[in-house]
Amino acid sequence: MNIRAGLNFGSVELARATLRKFLTLLAFGALFVLGAYTFAKYIVNDDMNGLAYVALGCVGSVFALAILKNWRNGVYFLFTWLLFEDFARKMLGNNMAIYFAKDALLLVVYIAFIAALTRKTVQTIRPPFLVPMLLLVWFGIMQIFNPGSSTVLFGILGVKLFFSYMPLFFLGYALLNSETDVRRFFRINTILILVIASLGIAQSILGPSFLNPAKPAAEIKGLSTLYRVSPETGLISYRPTSVFVSTGRYGNFIIIAWLLILAFSGYLLLRQRRGRNLAFVTLAVLAGAILLGGSRGLFMWTAGSVTVIAAAFIWGVPKGVRETVRMLRAMQRSILRWVCNTSQTYSMKGCQESVRRAVSATLWLKWE
Repeated sequence: MNIRAGLNFGSVELARATLRKFLTLLAFGALFVLGAYTFAKYIVNDDMNGLAYVALGCVGSVFALAILKNWRNGVYFLFTWLLFEDFARKMLGNNMAIYFAKDALLLVVYIAFIAALTRKTVQTIRPPFLVPMLLLVWFGIMQIFNPGSSTVLFGILGVKLFFSYMPLFFLGYALLNSETDVRRFFRINTILILVIASLGIAQSILGPSFLNPAKPAAEIKGLSTLYRVSPETGLISYRPTSVFVSTGRYGNFIIIAWLLILAFSGYLLLRQRRGRNLAFVTLAVLAGAILLGGSRGLFMWTAGSVTVIAAAFIWGVPKGVRETVRMLRAMQRSILRWVCNTSQTYSMKGCQESVRRAVSATLWLKWE
């Protein structure tokens, strides 16, 4: 009797598994047909913007499935989209709907993380400021129903802007729980920084026609066509935006990236050689991006950061003569390597002209 019941139960489970596979295959087939029809319609109508939206939707769906399988990949997908969101927005006519795409991606990341919590596969933390933080969130939710507001939509938008990213604190704690995770975090961010800074350098040489639409939206056109003129020489230097909408956003990114790479380089000097080449090359490219950025504020902020971080690095080095000598020799080798990489990067004639213009317009120095 038990054997017959077990066989019946196994047959039912097999039938259910077969049905799930069939329904999944049917759903994917329907989506494929619908996607092919939509793509064909946009191609026939020569609607490239619509085609780009469909492509973004398909890529986003693939990323959502990958995030649900592993929330850690979702955090890095979110970082990548935050950096390249401006590029999609300015190339697609400054459509503000793209601005909310990161919220959908963030929601998927939270769902995947909560699922991991229920399976008890991640570590969490109870911060000492949890109660004040929850009180702050409670007051923010109360403000949604402020009778002085014309609509509750403003309150909902404010709550989203203020509090939607607060749970990333807990995700960050669970994300970086070993040295391997820390190295992976720095390595991924270093690659992203290298790509964006290299594109910024290329744009400063090639001009605003690179990485900008032929007909940008009127409200952002002025942000991507800024120039700096030297009062001494009259030379004009274009202020690049790279993948961002404005040169201000690009400058803020460069400052944060500079601090991050300096910190990562110091970590590598005292830990191990693996990964140093990538960090030093990125540091050299960032130095060029700072020089070609056409901003005195950017130059001064990064120069001051180098001074403070170098002093802090020497002060915090482990005690002992051997450690100090090893650190100084590592710094010497890194500086020499950085100089070599920088000289090789900026040896091209077109790049030399861009550097001359940028230095003259930014620092008001004559460069013959």
